[in-house]
Amino acid sequence: DTIEPLLKDKRISYVRSAYTPYIYGKHMVYLTQFMEQSRSKLLFYLLNRKNFITSTDSRWFPSVVVVSYTTMKQMKYFLKKMPDNTSVIIMFHHVYKKTDSAYGKGAWYWDADLFYELCEYIASDKNFKCINNIDLIKGDKND
Repeated sequence: DTIEPLLKDKRISYVRSAYTPYIYGKHMVYLTQFMEQSRSKLLFYLLNRKNFITSTDSRWFPSVVVVSYTTMKQMKYFLKKMPDNTSVIIMFHHVYKKTDSAYGKGAWYWDADLFYELCEYIASDKNFKCINNIDLIKGDKND
């Protein structure tokens, strides 16, 4: 309730949030845990499809969280299923090389080689366009 007025009078440009399965009940927590263990690309898509942005009117933007157990197959499948005229924010907490001291510690990172591969995949597909979050807010999708 306190953020919406700040968004409306533009004191805050936008709010980006992540998927939090526990808000949706225990069954979503269990499905998320199963997806983490199975690396299912279909389940990854189903759990994250609500993060496709169809309108910038609300300025409350969900994001797809990429962590150590997120696979390239999951990301490619998810992006291929992205509906026309939608956007998605992909959130990386950290991107580490295998030689970095924090690599392999905790879940909140993604492998740098996978990150570069994903960037190349997105850049090579003419159906995708990378923009800054603020440009999404401004509707600046055409440059």
